Amino acid sequence: MQKFLERILLGVVFLLPFIPLLVFDGLFFPFITGKAFVFRILVEVGVIVLALLALTDKRYIPKITPITAFFGLFVAVMLLADVLGANITRSIWSNFERMEGWITLIHLFGAFILFEKVLGLHGLWKRWMQVSLGVSVLVGIHGVFQVLGIADIHQGGVRLDANFGNATYLAVYSLMHFFFALLLFLKTDARVYKFLYAGVAVLNMALIYFSATRGALLGLVAGMGLFILLYGLFKKRKGVVAAAIGFGFLVLISFGALVSLKGSQVVSGSPVLSRIASISLEAGETRFKIWSIAYKGFLERPIIGWGQGNFNLVFSKYYDPSLYAQEPWFDRAHNVFVDWLVAGGILGLASYVLLFGSALYFIYRGKSSAEEKAIFIALLGAYFVNNLFVFDNLISYILFIFILAHASAGIEKGFSLPKVSLDTNIARSLIIIVGLFVVYAVNVPALNANGALLRALGPQYGVGEKQALFQEALSYKSFADQEIREQMVQLALRALRQENLSVDAKIALLADAVTEIEKQAALMPESARIHLLYGLTHRLLGSNEKAYEILSRAKEIAPQKQSVIFEFALAAEAAGRKEEALLAFKKAYELDTSYEQAQVLYEQAELRLSK
Repeated sequence: MQKFLERILLGVVFLLPFIPLLVFDGLFFPFITGKAFVFRILVEVGVIVLALLALTDKRYIPKITPITAFFGLFVAVMLLADVLGANITRSIWSNFERMEGWITLIHLFGAFILFEKVLGLHGLWKRWMQVSLGVSVLVGIHGVFQVLGIADIHQGGVRLDANFGNATYLAVYSLMHFFFALLLFLKTDARVYKFLYAGVAVLNMALIYFSATRGALLGLVAGMGLFILLYGLFKKRKGVVAAAIGFGFLVLISFGALVSLKGSQVVSGSPVLSRIASISLEAGETRFKIWSIAYKGFLERPIIGWGQGNFNLVFSKYYDPSLYAQEPWFDRAHNVFVDWLVAGGILGLASYVLLFGSALYFIYRGKSSAEEKAIFIALLGAYFVNNLFVFDNLISYILFIFILAHASAGIEKGFSLPKVSLDTNIARSLIIIVGLFVVYAVNVPALNANGALLRALGPQYGVGEKQALFQEALSYKSFADQEIREQMVQLALRALRQENLSVDAKIALLADAVTEIEKQAALMPESARIHLLYGLTHRLLGSNEKAYEILSRAKEIAPQKQSVIFEFALAAEAAGRKEEALLAFKKAYELDTSYEQAQVLYEQAELRLSK
């Protein structure tokens, strides 16, 4: 039995690198949800099996090292932040679009335990990296097909996204695998393997380049410079240190030349080179404004933050009107450290930085070779730079957790959890029963809701069938109720523009949407987005006073967001409050007079309402 369980455990750990290949077209958000559900189920199965093995073999009892303790502290702090935050359901469970939240964080902690115990016990760190590099080659082949036009780029445009559906996710994945390949290249003497690892490194570097993700490109350059410097210092070779300094000057000169030539045909004609050449403080203005919004949100809740997944509330409340041309509802600050600051306050960010820093410290203090130390520190440095400009995703989290586990396994000092004094059969039964309940509760209702939602959005069903499918999706009582209700509203709004749909069908869809979005508004009183949809549906149904009341609340929540003010003004006008409507249109225009749509709406309102 033990050998059977050990094989399952090894299978779970070695299946994790294959998750990036998964794309489930039968799920809503196919690039995100399928990967996340498979990851959760694998970790849950792995933890169950690990617990069963630990009952009879003390080698499988998890070891507590400083990194384990810091990770546990981070998970505990974020649980507190999520429970005390603005929306506990969103913070704990996230949604289909992101699939993060505390539930993913605790699964990442479980993956950390599995990596440290299984790979450390069997000495399989190198083998796991080799498997992961093999998967990165398959991802790279998909990327090459996209470059050649054989495969479609899912985001559109020219930025590769391979199996990720997002260029930035592909870029950080390739960034980490570049350093994995570099490490194995340095650690092997066999020429054939050196050639293979070099090829994989070049492939991943090419993926970073063609993803045109500036954060990852900066991370790659910074990581390589750091690696050369550290390698020279650890090996005590002055020539290598000098080379690192030379590398830095070469990068600066190259970047300066690229910027100076950005108006040339060579640079402007290349989407990648033009994006690199556009790196500047001016180009980063949008990021800086979003970070400023995040800082204001932090000042409101400085200690324990807003909870995960609630940046959209901060964004609405402290919205900068000059962002009118950007996407309307940011749910991330596009900086991992700022995101944790908003989500967990000082305590959340401090515990994350402590975890990150402890990995660096123990890698440096460990007994690994100079090459290994230099590579892993450089990798974390590259990851750090990348994270200054983007937000994380599940796959980069998994790779980060792998590095944490590797660093933790190298710590000699630590203690194992005490063995529980229970009858083995009773303990085994409890582990299986509780474990299977967790697997079901965490995954099955949400998967059922996801499938029903996707079918409801399909073109093959009529109005009545769509209504029934939406209700089926809601009946599973999953964490996705907000997304389901928002999709009901969006479907109703699209239906209003369909000439071939009867008036009765349109009213039925809209009435259902109003009923459900009202429930969501009651659950999320601080969400401007939900109140905007709620008010809009009432206005379209002709409930003008109710729409005015709801949109007044939306305007209170997001007082500087022009799109909210527009809807409020239209509701006020429909309710006969012409003077108030005109003042609202005027305010929306004056928030940023360069906003042409606001100017047009204000001028049109003056003609209509000043008579």
